[in-house]
Amino acid sequence: MTESDLNYWKAALNGVVPKHLVTPEVVALRYQQNKMLNLMAKKNADYGNAFNKGCDKLGYRYGLARMYDKANRLVHLIEDDFQGYSNPNVEDESMFDTIQDLGNYCNMLLAWQASNEGYEPAIPSKGRVETVFIDISNLVKTDKLILIEETSKRDVTNEIIAAYGFEHLCKDKDGYVYNLSADDKEIPVTSEHKENIVAISHEDYENNKLRKNDVKHKR
Repeated sequence: MTESDLNYWKAALNGVVPKHLVTPEVVALRYQQNKMLNLMAKKNADYGNAFNKGCDKLGYRYGLARMYDKANRLVHLIEDDFQGYSNPNVEDESMFDTIQDLGNYCNMLLAWQASNEGYEPAIPSKGRVETVFIDISNLVKTDKLILIEETSKRDVTNEIIAAYGFEHLCKDKDGYVYNLSADDKEIPVTSEHKENIVAISHEDYENNKLRKNDVKHKR
């Protein structure tokens, strides 16, 4: 791998891996991860998202069962390999194909578990290494977060969705909302009154209203 290639990957992995830790071994692993992700996306489409649907219905043990099946196949293939026999009955799935499938099952279960607990994928900032943006599109879509004006505290969720949609909404660590543009730039979201927008939970929103009412009563 040339120095130019390595510099490319340092830029490509900016916000994911510190530059000084990007080595040819890290790049090789990322390349393999990309191949596995491509395979997972194709199989997931062919199977109609069966893995996540199974986990949604039966819980995480559904994912463990799929992993167990694949791991059991891998054990048999490894035993055959050590005995010098490498001719599996299913000819279009080699031992290394099985390893790849098992790896995907592991990652799919972890991704499902994280999503089920309310975590959303982080979007590394392209321009500011120290800033991390959190994808909140699904949380807004499922009404787990509401969008309010920073100063007035007015709920403007419907207004923002009408203006921006919810597919590319994200927030920074302080809760300020951005819209991810087609060229991966974070554009601050503002209301029709030109106020910055903050994403908060329903519980925090109600608590803010209670505190505001308490202040009014004390006056």
